[in-house]
Amino acid sequence: MHTPPASPFALSQASRNMGAVLILSLLGVMFGGSVLTWRIVNLPGYLGSPLHQDLWRAGHAHAALFLVLTLVLLPWIDAARGSEGLRWALRILISSASITFPLAFFLGAPNPGTVAPAPALGLLIPGAILLATGLTILVWALLRKAPAPLGQGDAE
Repeated sequence: MHTPPASPFALSQASRNMGAVLILSLLGVMFGGSVLTWRIVNLPGYLGSPLHQDLWRAGHAHAALFLVLTLVLLPWIDAARGSEGLRWALRILISSASITFPLAFFLGAPNPGTVAPAPALGLLIPGAILLATGLTILVWALLRKAPAPLGQGDAE
């Protein structure tokens, strides 16, 4: 039986589990998009609030964007140098944007009659901080040097 060569981008079990959850979440985003389309076609009041339309459209777009971004980054997270705890923190920090950004947009204009954004739109700030923190730590973990084996330090 042929065994495929080990790939530097083979996913860990943790990333495969996270990937499965993210892919299933995309089904939810697809369903939400179909509900959004149904609302545009069947609810005349929905078209009365451009703010509501724009924020809900942005919510669905950002949910899909950040889910796909996290899926793309899973092999890079597995390749990062550090503990498994660090890699789990990265998976959670980066994927949190797929929840916080859409939540901010959806709650920022909760109903079709909304004329001004609700304070919940402020959730974009912590979402952006979590995402930026995760991406920054990921870059650091990818670029850091491997620790020297015991007894092979820089002794002169």
